[in-house]
Amino acid sequence: MKRGIGRGAVGSVRLVALLALLAARSCLAGVPFTPSNGFQAQPFTGQGGKPSDPPSIVVSALLQQLLDVDDKSYRASFVLVIGLRWKDPEAEASVIQATDRFRNSTEAECVRPCASDFTLSKRKDQGYTTRVSCCDDLWLPTVRMLNMYALPPARQQPYEITVDNDTVTWGVTVSGEIYTPFNVAKFPFDSQDLKLQFEYSKQDYIKEFLPGPTTTRSTRKGAGDIVYGWHVDDVVVVPDNVTYMALFGANETAGLLAVGASKMDKDSEFTSFDIIIHVHRLHSFYMMALFAPMFLLVILSFATYTMPLDMMAVRISFTVTLFLSLTAMQFRFNDLLPHSSYPTAASKVVLISYCCVAVCIPVTICVYYLMLRANNGINDIKDSFLAREGKKVYKQAKIVNATAAVLVFVTVVISMVLIMLGL
Repeated sequence: MKRGIGRGAVGSVRLVALLALLAARSCLAGVPFTPSNGFQAQPFTGQGGKPSDPPSIVVSALLQQLLDVDDKSYRASFVLVIGLRWKDPEAEASVIQATDRFRNSTEAECVRPCASDFTLSKRKDQGYTTRVSCCDDLWLPTVRMLNMYALPPARQQPYEITVDNDTVTWGVTVSGEIYTPFNVAKFPFDSQDLKLQFEYSKQDYIKEFLPGPTTTRSTRKGAGDIVYGWHVDDVVVVPDNVTYMALFGANETAGLLAVGASKMDKDSEFTSFDIIIHVHRLHSFYMMALFAPMFLLVILSFATYTMPLDMMAVRISFTVTLFLSLTAMQFRFNDLLPHSSYPTAASKVVLISYCCVAVCIPVTICVYYLMLRANNGINDIKDSFLAREGKKVYKQAKIVNATAAVLVFVTVVISMVLIMLGL
């Protein structure tokens, strides 16, 4: 920020440019704002008490890198540049006052530099640009992340606070791990919403959150996947305004007020926002590595219906071999399957494959005993009636064998189509 610099509010295009610049600088050495205990601070740790006029805050997000999506522990790791922008008529004067106090040596150090990757000096001829200014006196909102699982202490959270007249832009590169719900019922054809939840703030402090520009642009260059098994579709900011009663429910609100846990009025308005990263799974690997081999084993099981009807031992041994092959394949690919308390599309495919192969055994036994009856009748040359009945039973055995093969084939086709469609 410069004294008297700039005209008008920072637009959406400029905000995205500032976030991109912060993303590019995130790899530089610097000293991020951290608490005195040495642990990693929440990305947006505010200061300055209660604002005289609660601002509307525009939230922007730039996905720098999606690091990992863990569908077994329901977590996701990422590097995301988040920007907050609001109006503060006192912002410019506050930064100038804090910077001058630091340069005049009345303060030994600047507690909150306006940029994390720059070391301030006592020079008085540097002006008041962002990277040489002190933001100790500037009001900053405290916005905590509710579903943050871990903020790695070894990974920095670079930030920049830019003031242009009465417009404040606070951008932070957030590196961390969140826990978020997963719906894997359609695995491996599923899509997920990786949701970063930010806390509910009373409207006395923040009037509202507004969605700003977002982008999935990454600073990564080169060919290859961005993250194993997933593709990023887009990033959206979703504001949420709710009353205290709606947030906690009538019973919980009454209980909290009764024990004095909160003195907030039950009708107080709260505001929050979520940043949602939409991703979909790249299913081609699972199709080739898991589904295709199972389809082939099911197709091979139809060879059973072409074998002689009276060769029960051969037919059953072939079926058991295929069944054991399916079992071995399932154990082999268990590590690739997500953890779920309900059936997924993959588990339904496995079950259908087992059933289609296993049905060969009862069909083989039934056809074999029909063939025994047929052979007994046909071989009895002394009684022409029994011979004719034996031929009928033989035809019935062939019909049963062919009908079973057709029914299994139709079942396989219909089941697979329904599973692929997620029904």
